[in-house]
Amino acid sequence: MNLRLFFTPSELEFDLIENALGSSFQHLNDEDFDISKSQIALVGINSTNAADLIRAKLFNLKRGTATYRIADLGNLQCGSDSEETQARVREVCQFLLEQEVVPVLIGGTHDLALGQYKAYEEAQKLVS
Repeated sequence: MNLRLFFTPSELEFDLIENALGSSFQHLNDEDFDISKSQIALVGINSTNAADLIRAKLFNLKRGTATYRIADLGNLQCGSDSEETQARVREVCQFLLEQEVVPVLIGGTHDLALGQYKAYEEAQKLVS
């Protein structure tokens, strides 16, 4: 799956503080991006700009001593209606789960959680 077809990069520019968590993230538009090298993937759903606001706070948290393998995929391009957007969420989450990457959705509305749930259900993974 070509993830670049589903996502647009975040519109915010970040001035990261020294040792910030955001400096250890892989980004989808990086030349050497490889999702299989990540354990967690941030999936922004930017219908209300909430995903970028959360990123602004998250990226500036102080990085700890652990090794982080987190990818920021950017913001999912929403469909023409909520059902199409749910289907995109399901498809992306299903692909990430197949790659052994945990999707973390930020932003969006509660109805989109159904798409993520269906991806876990199809992968026969526990949901909690």
